[in-house]
Amino acid sequence: MFWGQATIVGGGYIGMETAACLSKNGLEVTLVFPEKHLMERLFTAEMAAFYEKVYTDKGIKLLPGSLAASFEGKDGHVSTLNVPLPFFVLDFIYDALWLAAGLVG
Repeated sequence: MFWGQATIVGGGYIGMETAACLSKNGLEVTLVFPEKHLMERLFTAEMAAFYEKVYTDKGIKLLPGSLAASFEGKDGHVSTLNVPLPFFVLDFIYDALWLAAGLVG
């Protein structure tokens, strides 16, 4: 089993499934997505609230309304995700990054 921190960019089906699998395998998971709630194109706010509670109860951190602004790293390895928030930029340092953004637009 791999232990560490994982960040997933995208709050759709692939992002949710990836978050669930990584969390179940012992990683600390943060899910970053620009929508107001998970699977905004498919779920009503009430449906999303149910799943968001399930995920947070499992220890998965959710950052709705957050955009991935840039990635930083060296030697060909990305190690930091920059997420601008209203008053500061949050930098995620992680062991693994998944882009599950799907179709954007």
